[in-house]
Amino acid sequence: MDIVRKILVVLSTTAMCSSAVLAVPKAAVIRRDGTYVVQPKIGMIEEVAEDRFVYSFPIKPGPGCSVWILEPSGEQKLVPQPEGVQISCGFAPAIALKRSGKHPEVWFYCENGLKRGLLSETGKIVLKPEFDYVGDIAEGHFIARKDRTLFVYDEKGNITGSTNEYTVCGRSQFSGGIVPMRGPNGKIGFINFKAELVIPCQYSDARALPHGLTSVDYGSELINAQGKAKQPVLDAMTEFPSGINNAFLTHVSSGQKQLVGIVDDNNKVIVPCEYDKIEAVPGGFLAQSNKRFALFNRSGLMSLFFPSDVVDVRISDGPLIAVAISAENPIAKAIVDKSAGLDHPKPIAPLWGFMDRNGKIAIQPKFVAVSVFKDEVAAAYVRDSQGDRKCGLIDKTGAWAIRPTFDNVSPGKNLFLVTVSEPHFFSPEVWTENWDHQLDLMKLFRDKQIIGMSREELYKLIGRPSRADADYVTYTISSGIDTALVIDFAFDETDKVSKWRKRMTGVSYRNQTQPAWTSSNKYEI
Repeated sequence: MDIVRKILVVLSTTAMCSSAVLAVPKAAVIRRDGTYVVQPKIGMIEEVAEDRFVYSFPIKPGPGCSVWILEPSGEQKLVPQPEGVQISCGFAPAIALKRSGKHPEVWFYCENGLKRGLLSETGKIVLKPEFDYVGDIAEGHFIARKDRTLFVYDEKGNITGSTNEYTVCGRSQFSGGIVPMRGPNGKIGFINFKAELVIPCQYSDARALPHGLTSVDYGSELINAQGKAKQPVLDAMTEFPSGINNAFLTHVSSGQKQLVGIVDDNNKVIVPCEYDKIEAVPGGFLAQSNKRFALFNRSGLMSLFFPSDVVDVRISDGPLIAVAISAENPIAKAIVDKSAGLDHPKPIAPLWGFMDRNGKIAIQPKFVAVSVFKDEVAAAYVRDSQGDRKCGLIDKTGAWAIRPTFDNVSPGKNLFLVTVSEPHFFSPEVWTENWDHQLDLMKLFRDKQIIGMSREELYKLIGRPSRADADYVTYTISSGIDTALVIDFAFDETDKVSKWRKRMTGVSYRNQTQPAWTSSNKYEI
């Protein structure tokens, strides 16, 4: 999946607020009163600490970008880039290490031609850009390759080991003090911080996981530095880590399916094997069985058994629990049936609200989606009069702290990351060939009177076509390896759009009948 498609995926995943917001629509940072600290821009703005953000602007002419850090005070600082060294930027600066209590600076991946290195936010070269590869930083160490030699570095830029016997595998991220490497036999083994082989080259696949574990052979086994490991109860939300490290899943077979439970280091049962799924949440565990949810504390005592109309749950470290309530619930149904002042049409999906820790509804289920509470606010989504999702922030009474006028809002303390719809979404600036624009087309035909539009007006709206003839033009909507979804607009004798059609092109569609033209603005997928 290329970066553009990743952008679209991120923006469509609105049930959770991400700490990084990507372009289309534009990203911005606002204060609690709604005023802008960073104006809407095409590109990515990433939160690197509480109320601290990094963003970039392209340098024109040239391939580089200027990188800025926004401080909690609102001050914006330009990251110095030494001569001949350029921070790696696509839609966003390539961040190697975020600021933390142990590490007070943000580090960026940088480059000089085809060579890679590391640069601090103060412009200090941490690692000269003379390497062919620089891996992800984890557990205070990272891998770098120069020619045929692999080096292990610590966070201070000191070499802790080197080897020329192995090649890198994926992003080569340390987990549990080991990192995967590919050996001469083509199989994957693991080296330590000293670049010493500690687990033989015997696996076909490896992927680093939390809790110092690595998944090998496509998830068939979990290993740590000592070899085969127990399977931990992973956090449901990494933004609010559970802090539980000595709880492990155990399995039993029951007919056609496996049920899971939890044991401790000594195999003492914490939660019995009676559930379809268990996740670690702040303060305990969330279990699910037969579409019912139960909340357990760290000792395995059930603190809350959710009603049957709760179809999804999200838990933070605060007193309120985000719950999705079936639309058949009387409370949700009553909200849906109200016609006056309704923020959204009758839903085809559950509505989200909040419960307290005793299972009592604290905020009525009236939202399309929500995030959990953070710093006294939570993101909440409703639908506007056109049926589009809009996001704002609510307080713990359910009142709007920031009205729902944005496409996305990431809760913060005093500064908030938002995405803003462009007034003219179908401008040549954002309509680019080979993007997946089917949803955009629906909006285009809903919002604009395409039939009767002049050729000049069409070009101004969505840019130059991929193919233009005297009587019709073609735009590529999405493209695969050997096929493409395209739309044709035909013109009458006055050079105005008279009809359109959607069709597939490519090897497998060459001999198929062309779809019929239509002369209406209606467009459905």
